[in-house]
Amino acid sequence: MKSNKYNIDWQIARIKAKRAKSFSEKTDIVREYISNNKTVEALDRAKNWSNSFLGKYKDYQEIKDFKVFLSNLHYTVEETDVTNDFINADKKIMKALLKDLLQRNSKWLKKGYRHKDQNIFIMDLFAAFEWKEINNLMWCTYIKELNNSFNIENTHKFMF
Repeated sequence: MKSNKYNIDWQIARIKAKRAKSFSEKTDIVREYISNNKTVEALDRAKNWSNSFLGKYKDYQEIKDFKVFLSNLHYTVEETDVTNDFINADKKIMKALLKDLLQRNSKWLKKGYRHKDQNIFIMDLFAAFEWKEINNLMWCTYIKELNNSFNIENTHKFMF
């Protein structure tokens, strides 16, 4: 199954896990996300995260235990209409999330790769707030990179 990663609850959990110092903090954040979102898609997001983000630490027993934990979960409920509630989200986390997504997206755009779901999510984030804390240069840079990417052959290679 391929789930849309651009669900606000998941993105908040992902950015918090990215900021966490220890493996146990990271996995606890994802465990909490899963317990609050008992859907097939949420589990798929967590499994994808554990395979890609934590894959480089596969020799750590804690990571092995977390993957076993995920493999033992089975949800049958599918997400229906996921609405991203940006307005009630913590603005500090949203700012960190936006910066993280823009940085990741910039690398892709410069290689001619446009991730449709991610670009829609980024534009929705910008639209949801009056980003006074983030200067207009960030928005202008993003739009310029997005527009330029249409003139670049896609040379981006994924790890998997």
